[in-house]
Amino acid sequence: MLSLLMTQSEESLDENFFSNLKLNYTLIFILFFCSNTFGSKNTINSNHDIKTNKIYIMDKKEEFIKMKQERREKKRIGKRSTHPEEVIFIFEKVLEHWKTIRIYNTIVQNNPNSHIDKKTVERIATGNSKVYQSELSNDRFQYYQDLREKVYQYIETKKKPLPNI
Repeated sequence: MLSLLMTQSEESLDENFFSNLKLNYTLIFILFFCSNTFGSKNTINSNHDIKTNKIYIMDKKEEFIKMKQERREKKRIGKRSTHPEEVIFIFEKVLEHWKTIRIYNTIVQNNPNSHIDKKTVERIATGNSKVYQSELSNDRFQYYQDLREKVYQYIETKKKPLPNI
């Protein structure tokens, strides 16, 4: 009787073992298939080599950097609160040796809806205002860059101390 029980338990054990084994293999296959199909970007698929994956990761990184620059540009344009043409006007007048209060009064008289204040004019007059290429045409942007360099040079010559006599 004991041998009969052993035989039955071995047979049931074998059936359970193989059914569990089939289930485990099925799960392993599904997990393997899903990990290759829906895996992370850093995994290496069988139809890609390591170099291809590195290029793919770099493309994502470059895209992230580009989006980051666009967000920063949009944020800084909003903080500046002046139009690019006003910045160019301020640079031109600084190079003509106008005082900042005179520049401010001229801007307000010409455009009463301008949101510029005297402090902003003073900050821009030092050359500390960035206009982005997306805001101007290529010719105007090049003109702006030339003006900005001239303003920097002008401010540096003003800051030089007088020689001791």
